[in-house]
Amino acid sequence: MLKPLSKKLNAFFITTIMLIITSIMIILCKNYIHMEQSNEIIFFQKMATQMIYQLEDSSQDFRSIADFYHEYRHSIFCYIQDTSGKMIYQTDSDFPTDADTLLERFRIQTDKEDTFIITNDSKPTTDQSGIFEFHGTRNDEYLGILATIVWRTAFSDLDNFYGQCNSPFHKQ
Repeated sequence: MLKPLSKKLNAFFITTIMLIITSIMIILCKNYIHMEQSNEIIFFQKMATQMIYQLEDSSQDFRSIADFYHEYRHSIFCYIQDTSGKMIYQTDSDFPTDADTLLERFRIQTDKEDTFIITNDSKPTTDQSGIFEFHGTRNDEYLGILATIVWRTAFSDLDNFYGQCNSPFHKQ
């Protein structure tokens, strides 16, 4: 009678230990995924900020700067327009969703939230919004940053998009 009870208690003990180990592994995986997503957002924000500084202060042509970031290890889509809304420059889109749809969804997302507004038109400043997350048409996810860049003689708006990988273990 003690032998069957001992086997049942042994099985219960092993099951409990395995559940504890499984729970710890799930928590570690969730933390890893969250950390990877946070790192990806920080990376994109730093790249966009660096690009904005280069566009603002550089003597280089803005096309070469935008193309450099577009051809970087992680492709960034750039759309530059003047204050009247006329497109100045746009990089090629290497994403599954076409560029016009991305721009439309990004504008919808930015309209939902308060973004910065230049209040002193006599002395405009370069400014950058926070990061917006939105989805494409093929279950793809994107990050976007809206910025106003002051050039030597005028200022314009810059939209940056960065495609997120769907799997946190996916190497780009």
